[in-house]
Amino acid sequence: MAIPASVVAASTAAATTDAHVTFHMLHAPTISIDIAGLKKALDSDRFRLVSRPITDDLSTFHRTKQYSEAMYYRYLLPLLLDADRVVYLDSDTMVRKSLLELYATDLKGHPIAAARDYGMTLHMRDHGIPINYRGRYVPVDQYCREALSFELSTTPYFNSGVLVMDLDAWRRTNLADKIMRYCRENPGLAMADQDAGNHILQGDFAELDTRWLEGAELARLDPDGVALTNVNTSEDLARAQGRLEAAGDQR
Repeated sequence: MAIPASVVAASTAAATTDAHVTFHMLHAPTISIDIAGLKKALDSDRFRLVSRPITDDLSTFHRTKQYSEAMYYRYLLPLLLDADRVVYLDSDTMVRKSLLELYATDLKGHPIAAARDYGMTLHMRDHGIPINYRGRYVPVDQYCREALSFELSTTPYFNSGVLVMDLDAWRRTNLADKIMRYCRENPGLAMADQDAGNHILQGDFAELDTRWLEGAELARLDPDGVALTNVNTSEDLARAQGRLEAAGDQR
């Protein structure tokens, strides 16, 4: 989605005015976004946009109608960036509050911080909604046991759309290689990259509060409390366009 990919950059620039931000935009070699124009609109003394075209061949990895191979880009960050920590945001995220607090999250020795997945743990499981796994519909708990090797009732399952990553820890333990290998060897995973990350980490993450989970339902429940929201509707895009214009005005 070209428009939201611009929005996450513009809304970060507009909302995070209390820090110096280097925003790495991960993208396919050919995209519809005018990155040079976006960079001209957003770059300032406190915000810098860096284009990061991904040339790795991910064509053999599982994809869906909803998610392209771009879902695997987040796991390339330990190799792409010469940094010890990074905040990863999905491209359909609109930032509503400064990311400085999120960036400074105490990871407490964990390789990542993330929020629990609302859909898996508080919607599908509690309402008995099954998952299609290898041609059959199974309960969420059974899916986690068979596909991810843990009990959902005792092991937390994270949403990979917003991550604070200790890149040094990822490099030391080869986490990215392990996750990508599991993705390649298990093409039937329902949530592909997210499921693989949860299988490898087995609950080894610092839990973020729901302000940092970019869920539309949570935004409706507490519109003033959330720091991130999804860009899914025409109304979302209109608000996002306002963020883009605001970011340009603040240069």
